[in-house]
Amino acid sequence: MAITSARWARWRPWAHPPHWGADLGLAILLLLMGTAWLVVDAWLVLGLEEWGAQGRHAGIVKARLAHTDRVRATLILVLVTAVLAGLFRAYWTVLSQVLLALLAWELLVSS
Repeated sequence: MAITSARWARWRPWAHPPHWGADLGLAILLLLMGTAWLVVDAWLVLGLEEWGAQGRHAGIVKARLAHTDRVRATLILVLVTAVLAGLFRAYWTVLSQVLLALLAWELLVSS
């Protein structure tokens, strides 16, 4: 049995935007979780790794490079999430992920 074009249009996930409440809730949750991840990584993980280096320059440089790699991976993940949210027409989620991407980009530029 062939799928008609009208039935195919209804099946596609991007044919209908999500409910605005669900979209806003997911956007807030993702923004808070992403921000918390970046803050915990910057303060606790990087700080503890630098403290654990005990003043050795090579250890400190290694810790900062590892932090930069983690932030870069987070930036890529956030941008992929923003593209997927845009595909599914979840505009609040796109906005929150773009804000989180700007925060990650600022961390990359400052380091």
